[in-house]
Formats: sequence, C-alpha cells, structure tokens
Amino acid sequence: MGRASRSVVSVGLALVLGVGSAWAQQPGAAIEQQHRRGIAMLRQGQNEQALAVFREIYERTREPRALWRMATAEAALGRWVEAEGHMSSAFGSTSDAWIRAERAGLEATLRQVQARVGLLTVRCNVAGASIEVDGRAVTSFPLRVVAGDVRVLVRAEGYQEAEATVSVPGNVERAYVQEVELRPIAGVRRGEVPENSIGGANEVLQQPRRPAPSSELRTGGIIALSAGAAGQTGVVGLVLRNSAATRFNDNPACGMSGGGVDGGTVCSDDVATTNTMQTVSLVGFIAGGVLAATGAVLLIAAPAHGGSERASTHGSTIRLASGPGQIGIGIGGNW
Repeated sequence: MGRASRSVVSVGLALVLGVGSAWAQQPGAAIEQQHRRGIAMLRQGQNEQALAVFREIYERTREPRALWRMATAEAALGRWVEAEGHMSSAFGSTSDAWIRAERAGLEATLRQVQARVGLLTVRCNVAGASIEVDGRAVTSFPLRVVAGDVRVLVRAEGYQEAEATVSVPGNVERAYVQEVELRPIAGVRRGEVPENSIGGANEVLQQPRRPAPSSELRTGGIIALSAGAAGQTGVVGLVLRNSAATRFNDNPACGMSGGGVDGGTVCSDDVATTNTMQTVSLVGFIAGGVLAATGAVLLIAAPAHGGSERASTHGSTIRLASGPGQIGIGIGGNW
C-alpha cells in the first residue's frame, strides 16, 4: 500500500470506526455486525475482503455509510477513480444523518482522494478516430483518470497512429485537454490502411502501371510493313511501266495514229503494259504513303518506356528516303 493510500485509509478509518456513539444503535444487528467485520478487515489490510463486505452491505441497504466505507477500501487498493466517484456520491447524501454528523471529516478525506483523480479530454483532427486511454477504448469525454502519466493512443484508417504519454493533473472540476493531430500515410487513400497495420489489411494506393506499349508497337510495325509492301509495289509498277514504254519507243515499227496502235501485237502489248503498270505504280505509292503516315503517327504517340529489360529492346526510327523518280518514307525498328 502506498503512502497516499495509507494516509487516506488512516483518515477514513477514523471515520468508519465511529460506530461507538449514536451510530451503534443503527437498526439491524446483523448489518451492524457486518460493518464491524469490514472495519476489522481494513485494520488488518485485508482490503479486497473488506471491499466485498461493504459492497454487499450497500447492495442490501443503500446506506451512504456503507458506500463511503466501500470507497475507503477502494482507496486503500489504489482504485482512486472508483473511490472518488463513490465518495462523492455518498457525500452528496445531505439528508443522511451519518453524513451530516461526520461532514467535516468526510470532506477532508474526499479532497485527498480527489487530488488523485483528474479529468482528461482528447481531441483529434480526424473525425471518427479511435482513442485508447491506458489500453482502454474511450468513446466519450471528459474521462476520469488517475492523476499522473496516462498513455493515449489514437488511430484512424489511412493515417499514422499517434501515441503519447500525457501528464494529467489532479482536478475533478476542469478537464485537461490533449490535442492530437494525425498525419496521412503517404500514398494511401483516406479510409484505407496498408497491409499489416492496425485496422485490417487494405490496399495501398499505387500509381496505375501503364500497359506495355508492345501492342501499339506491333500495330505500328504491321502498318510499316504494309507501307513498305505497298511502296515496293509502286516501285515495281513504275519500273515495269518505264520498261514497256522504252520498248515501245525503241521499236521503229511501233507508233500511234488515229487513236490506235501501229506495229502489231507486240506494240499493242507494250502500250497496255505501260498503262496498267502506271495505274499499279500510282496506287502503290498512294497506299504506301497513307499507311506509312499512319504508322508514323502511332509510333510517335506510343508512350515512352524505358528502364526495363523488355523496354530497352524496343526502338523505332522514322526517316525520309529518296529514290529514283520518287519520294518515300522508311520506317524501321524492333518489335
């Protein structure tokens, strides 16, 4: 038993032992015997047993005297919050004869006990945060606590928990206010907490990964290949057209008159080949240009990607190239 407990008990015993005068005539010999039994236990330091005896008396009789003596046992056990509450309640029974007769001594004892109890209010910047005081969840304030160091823990989903030791003064009339500011956890949505943290496992906010641009690059590659094939068709058509025209022009027997072809079947075939290959060449160059331009736009718009082994093997090149009698676009790369 601590020094403060012994001091309070010594004062309390001087009061609770006051049963030899008018209060020895309390009705009910059995009840009075129980009081004497509880007082003897307090003298012997059997505080738990004395508390049980006085609690039983109070539950049967609702005597303020029994409630006060129950509080005296609680004070001896260091249960200051319970003792202060019960003593205050008993002391408030101003109509009770025993309380009126012993009022001065009771008030002095009550003041000693109240000096051991304080009021604490915890405020947090996050609505709905859970608050624990000395390991016990608290939902309403002010809270009666034993004066001195009190451990406060505040938690909320998506925020770093805050823990502090608060020194609460003894004062049952004015609450000590402790402000707690929680800071958000970086990269976590409010209302979520990272895995393995208090409150359960929730997803951590991550930046969505951009899909690998392999599909876009494949599309660009296909378009580039198509552009190359179409462009080659145009080139081949142009070569065949020029060849047929050269044969026609170099053949002395070939000629044109009246909208017709002179010189026989060979000359007619050269004219037909020239016309056909000219059309093929024109269509090939147009298609190749359109496909090449589309492929270039897709490749330029494709998201940049680097730093990974896969991304480092990808690349694209766009260049202008000139050829005999034509201007084309060459597109190359690895996909």
